[in-house]
Amino acid sequence: MRHARIRPRDTDTFMHVFNRVVGSAKDYPFDPPEKEYFINLMRDLTRLYTVEIVAYQLMGNHFHLLVFVPGACLSAADAAARFNRYYDGKRVIEPNSPKAEALPAKLRDISAYLHALEQGFSRWYNRTRSPRRRGHLWAERFKNTILEGGISVWHCWQYIELNCVRARLVPRPEDYRFGSWGAWVGTGKHPFEDSVRQRVLPTLPPELGIHDIAGLHQALSRNLSVAAAAALQQPAPAAAPVGRSAGKERFSTRVDRRVRYWAEGLVIGSAIFVKTVVARARGELAVRKRRLIRALCVADETPGAAPPALYSFKQLRQIV
Repeated sequence: MRHARIRPRDTDTFMHVFNRVVGSAKDYPFDPPEKEYFINLMRDLTRLYTVEIVAYQLMGNHFHLLVFVPGACLSAADAAARFNRYYDGKRVIEPNSPKAEALPAKLRDISAYLHALEQGFSRWYNRTRSPRRRGHLWAERFKNTILEGGISVWHCWQYIELNCVRARLVPRPEDYRFGSWGAWVGTGKHPFEDSVRQRVLPTLPPELGIHDIAGLHQALSRNLSVAAAAALQQPAPAAAPVGRSAGKERFSTRVDRRVRYWAEGLVIGSAIFVKTVVARARGELAVRKRRLIRALCVADETPGAAPPALYSFKQLRQIV
């Protein structure tokens, strides 16, 4: 059964957004020119939409975005001015028009942003193929996982940046130029540094000891280096499985292995955060009917270790 997407509309929200192209798991239609175009379009659309990018990685057949969606909307006048600046006279919305009244909500809507990004990229992609391609490019509607700020974003960010290493494209994530970490290391500046400073840093727990952008870079560098080495010791990844479900899949905070929860977990965070978000979207009954899934980590293997404070609302099943 297909449920309505959970999208908090009146509070600041972090999300992990994911989608892949049509075809089999062995289809990799995106070469460097396609990846560059996608990233440039993604960046350009942030001048129009108020959705903010925190981290990203574009692979050969899918993409990952870690985004911040503001709870507050622009005023109708500010939204119209933003729209008019973006289109530079090619399209115009009058500040007092009905379109201007509806615009603020649209500019903060993750679905509207992803629609513009995916549709804009698809049109360019189809037009530039020889012979010209027709039809859908994306396999399905995008998936989004609601994340609580802080430790959830911290783990998910690292998971996103390690995709290129788990796929054996590069030995280190900084060597992959189609991800935010590679861009940060390569240029010395995060491509969306203002969003990271204003949105992510204030939510990180004190025990991480991260107080500024320099400290964040240092901590990510250390963690990603360790995780990349562990990922390369794992067996080479197999093609995406297709078949029936069999058993329950474990939710882990390890980033050196593939963990579907980060893309399909629906809501991830502390127990109270997960219950609150789900109850507001689907009612208290939905929360009572389902037990939260606690995340495991390496520390769980040590007797007496404190359990991690991350939970997922949705239990995933293994696919064989």
